Amino acid sequence: MLGEDVDLEALPITHHAVLDSGRYITAGCMVCRDPDSGTYNVGIYRHELQGPRTLGAMFSPYQDAAHILRRHRELGRAMEVAIFIGHHPAVAIGALSVGPVTTHSEYDVIGGLLGESLEVVKGESVDLMVPARAEIVIEGVIDPNTETSDGPFAEFTGYYGGRKTAASIDVTAVTRRKDAIYHDLDPAHREHNLVGALPLEAALHDSIQARTKALRDVCVPISGSCFFSAYVSINNISEGLAMQAGLAALATHANLKHVVVVDSDIDVRNEEQVQWAINTRFNAARDLAIIPNATGGNLDPVAYGADGFTPGPMSTKLILDATQPLSRSFPTRITPSPEIWERISLEDLALE
Repeated sequence: MLGEDVDLEALPITHHAVLDSGRYITAGCMVCRDPDSGTYNVGIYRHELQGPRTLGAMFSPYQDAAHILRRHRELGRAMEVAIFIGHHPAVAIGALSVGPVTTHSEYDVIGGLLGESLEVVKGESVDLMVPARAEIVIEGVIDPNTETSDGPFAEFTGYYGGRKTAASIDVTAVTRRKDAIYHDLDPAHREHNLVGALPLEAALHDSIQARTKALRDVCVPISGSCFFSAYVSINNISEGLAMQAGLAALATHANLKHVVVVDSDIDVRNEEQVQWAINTRFNAARDLAIIPNATGGNLDPVAYGADGFTPGPMSTKLILDATQPLSRSFPTRITPSPEIWERISLEDLALE
């Protein structure tokens, strides 16, 4: 469908939650390009259906697409975009990878996760390369000087976000496979949270390891929406290393709010063990770092306005050092004999 023939009503765009302001594309991956470097950027944003040829596009101010949109505004150019729906799961995961907007291309990460190059083809109405095997591709143009709004919308936090400023996409073409599959995602369900867990953990791994050389593992737990909290285990070889790891983690993503750093004997993918470390090794008077006035999401409408999730200067971050202190004696953890443990085989204990 091209030009005047475009009709987004032909797609099964879904109304998800009771108080949502309308029907939203939630699993679409939006492609755009940095106007200076030419680097391709892919991200997942929310797109409200606002007319047969119009979609909203809501970007938080610190997201890559927002930086690219501001740069187009400075240059006085329209911003071409393409939203593709339905592809290999690795494509959606790679689309949420984190890196510098001018050099980091999610297409490269997607190829790495797929184990082969992502096959692309030129768009029908925009000068962008789009995934050739996507089920559906929606092409369009954003006027950087035109704004709309959307919301309320059921967010990944489990709360509704209020109305927010959004860009407006003038849709110029829709292409699709024969009998295309429309991929939808429940935005308030943990499937929404989990799709971004691996990319954020990878970014945290690189950031922390580069600054400490002591990282063992990192996890963004579902209890923190795979977004607000991180559990980090390190080989704690010197005082202050845990705080250094925590600071490196917080610097990785604006919305990360709480970082718990534990010793290497704690499995960060077992929340019971992390909580045990906090309750037995953490002393708030000594081991808590509070960082006020940092950018990041906050659900407090008093501090952040009616939308409940606007980034701003009042977000407070926390680092909890739940590692055993090195400067004084500390009780010994009860563990089985390593020799006996190594000899135990569950197969030998299995009943006939």
